[in-house]
Amino acid sequence: MLKQSVVGSTSARYFAENHGADDCNQRMVCARIDDICTNGYSLEAARAYIEQTGAKVVCMSWLKTINTEYKEIRAMRKFDPFVADTFTAEPQQMSHPYAGYVADRIAPEEVTQKLRAYDAWKWS
Repeated sequence: MLKQSVVGSTSARYFAENHGADDCNQRMVCARIDDICTNGYSLEAARAYIEQTGAKVVCMSWLKTINTEYKEIRAMRKFDPFVADTFTAEPQQMSHPYAGYVADRIAPEEVTQKLRAYDAWKWS
């Protein structure tokens, strides 16, 4: 999952260069990383990097892939998000099963129908 931090450190460096490193402690950063979230790896990686700057993070995704769990990073060692780093092991995770968080039980069926219609170029 988080094997190298080159992408994350680039994002953190861009934020610091454009807003000042001290601003990280005073801002809430809203990161919408994925249009469709599969397991949450991109969202969690972004959250981990931004939190290392001291900022508070809200991550969002437009849709969640059906029947796949979300894997939340629970424990992360301290690292400098402004410097490229290599992670030798994946951090501790907590899995959130898909079925436990579906607010509307018919939603997966509706999303499936819409994606099939989109794939068939039936956009009505």
